[in-house]
Amino acid sequence: MPVLSVKNLTVNFYTRDGIVNAVKDVSYDVDAGEVLAIVGESGSGKSVSSHALLDLIARPPGKIESGHAYFNDIDLLNCSKQQMRSIRGNKIAMIFQDPMTSLNPYMTIGSQLIEVLTTHSVVDKKTATLKAAHVLEEVGISDGLKRLKQYPHEFSGGMRQRVMIAMALLTEPELLIADEPTTALDVTIQAQIFELLHALRKRYNIAIIFITHDLAVVAQLADRVLVMKDGAIVEQGTTAEIFANTQHDYTKNLLAAIPNSQKPEQYRYQVPAHNNNSILEITKLTTRFPGLSSGLFQKKQYLNAVDNVDLSLKKGEILGLVGESGCGKSTLSKTIIQLIDSHEGSVKFEGEEITSLDSKHLKRLRKDLQIIFQDPYASLNPRMSVYDILLEPLKLHQAAPKDQLDQRIKELMREVGLSPSDIRKYPHEFSGGQRQRIAIARALAVAPKVIVADEPVSALDVTIQAQILDLFLQLVKRRGLSMIFVSHDLSVIRYLCDRTAVMSEGKIIEVDQTETVFNHPKNVYTQKLIAAIPTEIPHQSPA
Repeated sequence: MPVLSVKNLTVNFYTRDGIVNAVKDVSYDVDAGEVLAIVGESGSGKSVSSHALLDLIARPPGKIESGHAYFNDIDLLNCSKQQMRSIRGNKIAMIFQDPMTSLNPYMTIGSQLIEVLTTHSVVDKKTATLKAAHVLEEVGISDGLKRLKQYPHEFSGGMRQRVMIAMALLTEPELLIADEPTTALDVTIQAQIFELLHALRKRYNIAIIFITHDLAVVAQLADRVLVMKDGAIVEQGTTAEIFANTQHDYTKNLLAAIPNSQKPEQYRYQVPAHNNNSILEITKLTTRFPGLSSGLFQKKQYLNAVDNVDLSLKKGEILGLVGESGCGKSTLSKTIIQLIDSHEGSVKFEGEEITSLDSKHLKRLRKDLQIIFQDPYASLNPRMSVYDILLEPLKLHQAAPKDQLDQRIKELMREVGLSPSDIRKYPHEFSGGQRQRIAIARALAVAPKVIVADEPVSALDVTIQAQILDLFLQLVKRRGLSMIFVSHDLSVIRYLCDRTAVMSEGKIIEVDQTETVFNHPKNVYTQKLIAAIPTEIPHQSPA
């Protein structure tokens, strides 16, 4: 008998713009000890379909129109509030994507774990404390009793997610719903969380619903897969069936979009006949930030976010800069283009030292060195139309004659795959992928020689990510651009980049041709990063 049986679940949201059919007639079962992955892109209904089970959608505007969800003979969609309180967080637990939004920053980890126990069971504080410490150690956090006294900000992202898993396990649930729990984590931490979930489901025979947009993750973890699009299930089956014998075109497109192969041959960097072809030369570059002092009268300590870095960027190549969170890769990229001041070392652009330029000469430099940020919604002015966003750099750098500005803006829109008819729209009227295309168009407006792309696809769905990566390849080849591409995703780096530099604790620890780095990594840290990449899965061609 299934732990959970969902039948014909339909959820609508009533908005000013009309009715949104978020979940359409969804049915599935989950057995004890089984991992069911629910896969889909943003807006597919995968999260809403699970949140609705525990009465976690806002009502209004949301409304469960129909359906049943049987858990131990109790219909979750039609039970009393008292029954739901006894189940939610107790027999059915949930882990969310960002633990910092789920953990109270003003309470110790111990207080929050103990609160879960005392809410759902009659237990004294001493017993609750010992159990909380024990469960922390179960999820791989050593010195449990000591850790209970710490606050969430004292833990890393991966450790905070372990705390959330511990909190979910405290009440010994029968079903665990994990909503994108590894999306924001580095690849090595992600691998550790997968191993932990594998071990826990075996130890406790717990059923797991794992919600994700990443099919590569599914191959690592799930027994069965359910693929959602536009609120409906388009395909479901065992993991082996889904990957070996994909039926639906949407699933085939998801698989084909995973960047798990090397760069297409037609876009590979061709080494020029002459040797002196570097457009950027970085030598012994160091950037420091103030650290915490140990006392009121103690000398302030400094952290070398970028530590004695040597690196070069060749004309026409894409250089990947990869590393885990906090390694210094974003600080390095911003220091290179003078958005952050360096403390030591040299950055030469086309042979000219740029670390000591005054504001007048820096303005000239900005035309040649452009940056694309991770979140286009944050980097695009919401009060400006696309026309004004693209017009601003053209006028600032006098990049086109006045009578050609309109034509140039339309050309930029076409170049990045957007319709020129949309130039009067505002950023909020576009999807995430379209907003990133606008950010790319803005960077291209002044015809730069170098573009730094700082995690530009990490927030995008896999099919949109693939489109943006291919756009970068086309632009670099067509315009003869050089690019520094910053990412924590090694699969993306392998697909896009000609050379790869690996960064750890502010230092470049390895740099070589991308395929050499992936096939013959020299540094132990690089080997660990590559070993943690989700296993490559067979690609399906889109129909």
